[in-house]
Amino acid sequence: MTKKFIGNIFDKYPLTFDTENEISIIHGFNGTGKTKSLEMLKDYFEKQGENVIYFPSDRKFNLTKEQVESLEVMWSLADKDFFEMFNIRYDFKIQPWDIEDAYDKRITSGMLNIISFIGTIMLAEKPSVVIIDSIETSLHPIIAKEIVGDLFQHKKVKKLIVTAYRPEVWQKHLDKVHDIKNLVNIRGGH
Repeated sequence: MTKKFIGNIFDKYPLTFDTENEISIIHGFNGTGKTKSLEMLKDYFEKQGENVIYFPSDRKFNLTKEQVESLEVMWSLADKDFFEMFNIRYDFKIQPWDIEDAYDKRITSGMLNIISFIGTIMLAEKPSVVIIDSIETSLHPIIAKEIVGDLFQHKKVKKLIVTAYRPEVWQKHLDKVHDIKNLVNIRGGH
């Protein structure tokens, strides 16, 4: 384990983090600094020259129509197997026209989150550090249980760092779970 000092949470409490982990799941109570930790990790990895994809907790579906059109091409070519894995595992069919329905608000917020995660990752120019705050927002518990491992399988995900409240998110990744109180030293010093 290689913990690095990332910075001070709330300008006061030192945050240390194992930057070598491929998957990290951070959990803890509201107001304990999880979101601030993710923002600091985003800045840290960007300063290291990494491409970072960041999904804040108040994320919106923000793929443009042009990006949706390029997703349809990518969908039918290089990433077809990845999408088929999602379709089979979650027992629903994501089709290119589902993405178009996002503009008409006819699909669920959970589906929009999944499409946004996958679409943004697929459109990345190179492998990226993917950081997602409250990954389980609007997801069914079965999907929440699988999403971390499934997203990490994509070739453009170099490192995945998420926050989560629900235990089903980290059930399959117990060795990757970090309680925020173990990352932030409220006593000071590092």
